[in-house]
Amino acid sequence: SKEQILNQFNVNVFGLFAVTQAVLPHFRKNKNGMFINISSQGGKVTFPMLSLYHATKYAIEGFSESLCYELEPLNIKVKLVEPGAIDTHFAKNLEWIHNNELQEYNKIVENVQEGYSQMTNPKNTSSAAYVSSVIYKTATEQSNSLRYVAGQDAETILEKRKHVSDRDFINAIKKMFNI
Repeated sequence: SKEQILNQFNVNVFGLFAVTQAVLPHFRKNKNGMFINISSQGGKVTFPMLSLYHATKYAIEGFSESLCYELEPLNIKVKLVEPGAIDTHFAKNLEWIHNNELQEYNKIVENVQEGYSQMTNPKNTSSAAYVSSVIYKTATEQSNSLRYVAGQDAETILEKRKHVSDRDFINAIKKMFNI
């Protein structure tokens, strides 16, 4: 629904825009500052049935990278943290935007939900403390790196994505989710 779309973008994108607009004048005045935007592996690769979530994370990636060009000459850094699956309540709180009346999707949704259960099993995730340590490193490191990956799963999938064609990657994801 339009309400679900707006909610997803309000939380993940428009909130980030508002914070950036509020803080940027202070950074410009001080001729110094750093934005650390939290994206996701889902801003670089996609999984089925989360198109709105991925759209927002791709927006964060594009916004942050473009902002980097604009703010670097002003001594303001922009950095992105891209976590993978983290041992939090995120997966339990995922809003599956699916209309059950569209029955042709029900089997796909069922398979995908099972796949996410496996991906977000605590034995396959990184701890929130680990992600915090990556955010700390991002904040304190003096490099001009833009992206910081957080989690072995994200490192693995993002590296794999670099070395395969779109079709091969899509086929691997479809196999992973049994669709």
